[in-house]
Amino acid sequence: MEITMQDINLEQEEVHWVTTVTAEGEAVLTDDMPSASHYLLCQARVSGIRAEKTGTGLTITGTAAFTVLYDSEEGLASQQARCGFTHTIPVEPEEEAERYACQVASVQTSMTPVDDRHVNLQAEIELQIVGYTMQNIPCVAALDDEGCFTQSEAIRTVDAAEAISGSVTIREDVELPAGLPSIARVLTSDADILIDEVGWAEGQILVKGNAHVWITYASTTPAIAIQRVEFTLPMEAMVAPEAYTEEMLLYATATPADVQVRCFEDASGALRVLALQIPVNIEITGYGQRQATLLEDAYSIYNDLRLGLESVVLQARPYLFSAQTVVSGTGELPDLESPPARIVETWVYPILDAVEIGENQMTLQGRLQTWLLYVPLGGDRLEPLQLEAPFTSTIPVENLTPEDRVRVILYSTQATAMISMQDGIHVRAQLEIRGIAFPTIEREVVTQAEEGEPYAKTSMAPIMLVIPQAEDTPWTLAKRCRIPVDQLMACNDSLQAGKPIGDECMIIMR
Repeated sequence: MEITMQDINLEQEEVHWVTTVTAEGEAVLTDDMPSASHYLLCQARVSGIRAEKTGTGLTITGTAAFTVLYDSEEGLASQQARCGFTHTIPVEPEEEAERYACQVASVQTSMTPVDDRHVNLQAEIELQIVGYTMQNIPCVAALDDEGCFTQSEAIRTVDAAEAISGSVTIREDVELPAGLPSIARVLTSDADILIDEVGWAEGQILVKGNAHVWITYASTTPAIAIQRVEFTLPMEAMVAPEAYTEEMLLYATATPADVQVRCFEDASGALRVLALQIPVNIEITGYGQRQATLLEDAYSIYNDLRLGLESVVLQARPYLFSAQTVVSGTGELPDLESPPARIVETWVYPILDAVEIGENQMTLQGRLQTWLLYVPLGGDRLEPLQLEAPFTSTIPVENLTPEDRVRVILYSTQATAMISMQDGIHVRAQLEIRGIAFPTIEREVVTQAEEGEPYAKTSMAPIMLVIPQAEDTPWTLAKRCRIPVDQLMACNDSLQAGKPIGDECMIIMR
């Protein structure tokens, strides 16, 4: 008997762990900025995260962009600082993998003022790391022997190609909407990039989406110390495909490296025009299909054929999904000298901690990382507050099953916070969800085949009376009776007529 083997390569998520790296920098006020009388808060946005295996460790690199908000004799002001970081963390033997993916889970910032023009900055960055291993399963693809019959299935599995990257810079001039106060000074700027479409155009990968940009500024109206405004800008980028082909499913993520803002006067002489420049890093993963023939069962009409079976879980073609949801949670108030009387400004960033997958739905568990500027009771000076509000939300995702796995990214598009002296701070956010689902296929495949002793020629009668069971098929009956399936069909009119196999009797002729 000639046995043809094939290898099935399965990429699996084998290891998950969380680690923390530290980014440190300093902000020195430029000559045109007023000196600080009171440092309020420090925020950091992390971009360009990469994880690379080096020796016995995993080297994490990235960039932290800090924004320091402070009070001065001239009112609210801010200063930006950027610092790159490199950290190598040890990888234990049980954490070894072929490749690693790294995602920022949360960022905790702190600052230490040196003087009124110099402050040291630190960001504790919590990272979620997933290690992917390759499992190689040798399988029997075909058996070539007289009197041997096989049952096979042709399936398509999916391979993830190495990620490719590209970049684009969004440039747009925007004007403040009517009714908002004019700008005295820009304080903070932030953006999220939501990908809506990934396709092909003229041999290149075309990525389309929108940049949601938030600008916080000190206003020229005394009654409104701080104002926030949102703009939505279109984004379109062309990325060289390298070895990617048009048959692949493409999954893209985009991260703004920075949000650069310059202010200009409008026709009336007021600062109401903003020139925005946003460098964007794009990462694309291509998922290609590979066809394999799986031998599911076999038998011989002459010999005892012994098969070794193994259950494998294969990855089918993934699909993209998007959704919207509104979540809310309550963060505890720390001990404060004076409780908040009024919230002036709120920044909210969603953190995803866990995803529970159900039938056509998934449940997200996470935290709303929140920064507040508030006026304390009985005071008039702005004070900062940082807290986290836990949330849980269940959203529908068509065709999702509990055996599938997903990758999910959350974006906060709108957020509010309210004070409750009994419960704390109630935070509510509208989230945009982008993700990719990986359906799975579980199959029992033949990994070994061995010929046994020949059947005795007198062991089978020329005519057999068989009572089929409900789960029987022509294949199982033919295997039980050790005859070819076509012979079984030819000798039984009820099977040829397509009648169901059930509780009726059947005469099998040999």
